[in-house]
Amino acid sequence: MHPISKKFAPIFAALALCSVNIHAAESMRTVDGIKPPLTYVEQTETQDPKIVWILFPGADGKVDAHVQNGELRYRKKTNFLLRARELLNAGGNACIAADSTSNVERFKRLAAHLKFRYPKAALFLLSTSRGTEHAAALSPHLAGTIAGIVYTASMHTLSEVDLASVRVPQLFVHHASDPCRNTPFESAEKIARNAQAEFIAINGGISVGKPCGPFSHHGFNGVENDVVDAIKCWAKRQMEEK
Repeated sequence: MHPISKKFAPIFAALALCSVNIHAAESMRTVDGIKPPLTYVEQTETQDPKIVWILFPGADGKVDAHVQNGELRYRKKTNFLLRARELLNAGGNACIAADSTSNVERFKRLAAHLKFRYPKAALFLLSTSRGTEHAAALSPHLAGTIAGIVYTASMHTLSEVDLASVRVPQLFVHHASDPCRNTPFESAEKIARNAQAEFIAINGGISVGKPCGPFSHHGFNGVENDVVDAIKCWAKRQMEEK
């Protein structure tokens, strides 16, 4: 079986996406005027990105970006989204790794800060696992703020949110063999269907470690390229159709 299959969405042509490792520079930045301080890790190879990906990792969602002894320190480096940053950045994009949050004011301040820095860029919110709960909580308030929301390895609790009324394009990406009990594949299918959102099923890869860990199928281990290519194709369509 091909590693990607689609449901509830029209078939679109695959793009030839570069997957070369770029090793873009990392830096810590702070959004002014917010308490507690809102810091994030930025990774990019360009000063004029086409897309800025705002990443919401799973578990406790805390990236905790800070400088210690003159060195940038942060958590969640093994999380799927943070592992995939160089792939997401290929083609002239930027990744922002921030603490996952459900606070609308804090997120909108972050988005406004990024739009000021990168006025030509489209902002997309990418979430995974428990980070999808925060993204879903924000979703009713993000029309006109971001270009789209992506839920990967989404939590079953998203069924409690009225995602069908969200006025921002939404994409669900889920591994068909996700072993985590909190993110069953069938639940994600149903949530996407009820939300009238696009759904992409992923197959293949390698599953090791804890069922809900970053290197099981839950964390798209071994199929990062396939997942990122699918997300970037979808994002490109949203920008073209806007």
